[in-house]
Amino acid sequence: MLLDATQLLPFAKGYFDVIFSVGAYNMFGDNEETLPNLIPYVKKGGYIAVAFPGLKYEFENNVPPEMKPFWDAPDVARCVRGIEWWKELFSKAEGIEIVNISEMACHGIAWDEYLKSLDPSGGDEWAEDKWTLDMKVTEDGKYFNTIQLIAKVI
Repeated sequence: MLLDATQLLPFAKGYFDVIFSVGAYNMFGDNEETLPNLIPYVKKGGYIAVAFPGLKYEFENNVPPEMKPFWDAPDVARCVRGIEWWKELFSKAEGIEIVNISEMACHGIAWDEYLKSLDPSGGDEWAEDKWTLDMKVTEDGKYFNTIQLIAKVI
């Protein structure tokens, strides 16, 4: 079943103890509508916990030259953001309190494991994987991190 987190969902209000997303929330939750739509589905005292690729700092209009070819790709500049940007976005939502927002210590390990999992025989998928691999090699640990954000529903 494919669902759009910005739309009415087929669950009762207060149905979940936790909504958890790894590696995806930044692709659909980079707006002021998604989080407020999800909050009612979590029980009071429950959590929304997300982890996703981010930036060590916002580039704004100063994208490093070596990153420009990747930053012009659709959605990259829109959804790969820094901790402060995400903190500001989550702070706008009513009904939650941010428990933690930080860079994950496992960032390097997670990337290394992901890169090892890439399959050059993956056809069309390999083109996207190769693009990601090239971007990761180019940034060489200078710009990316993995962000964890935990919010408690109050």
